[in-house]
Amino acid sequence: MHNVMEKKQIIPIIRILSGKVTDRDGMNLASRSIDFIYDLKERYDEICIVDVDGMKRNKPQLKLVQKLGDDANIWLDGGVRHTENVVDYLIAGALKVVVNFQNFSLNELKRTCSLTNNVALFIDYENIVKNKIKHAELMDLIPSMEGIGIDILIFPKGCREEIFSLPNQNMKMFIRDSVKNVKGIDEIGIEEVLVEV
Repeated sequence: MHNVMEKKQIIPIIRILSGKVTDRDGMNLASRSIDFIYDLKERYDEICIVDVDGMKRNKPQLKLVQKLGDDANIWLDGGVRHTENVVDYLIAGALKVVVNFQNFSLNELKRTCSLTNNVALFIDYENIVKNKIKHAELMDLIPSMEGIGIDILIFPKGCREEIFSLPNQNMKMFIRDSVKNVKGIDEIGIEEVLVEV
């Protein structure tokens, strides 16, 4: 595993669009094929794939997940909105499925967690604040996530203070951040990572 911080897990994030590695703006990275992911699995225990087709077109790349999931520990962020989507990704071979709190109702999240504990919850704190959910409400919400079976929370960059102000939980917490902000990562083709805090 490629640890640049003592005992902190780092998971590279790779975006896939139409079967090709792409950047945040949707531009294909011609120098990087899907085989790039196989190279990464040699250096990282786990890889997070953002399935842009799943997110934007509701056309998940399940065959690609099947192919990659056989050889690598894949976290998949595909814009899932229903329990059935999570199950599809897990059956295809994903180790964990990233669910965005903004896309899932609490009841749907409970239903999903009653079937599997292979869910990581992305809490887009900035959008929550825009939607007038107070920090205190978020503080109350986080412990209830553990109660329904969520053991991994992911926050956007810029939320370190909020994470450290949360009561101590038995959860892993990650920040989704730019590679520029993480020392020791110089992989061309990786723009973002999940960094355990």
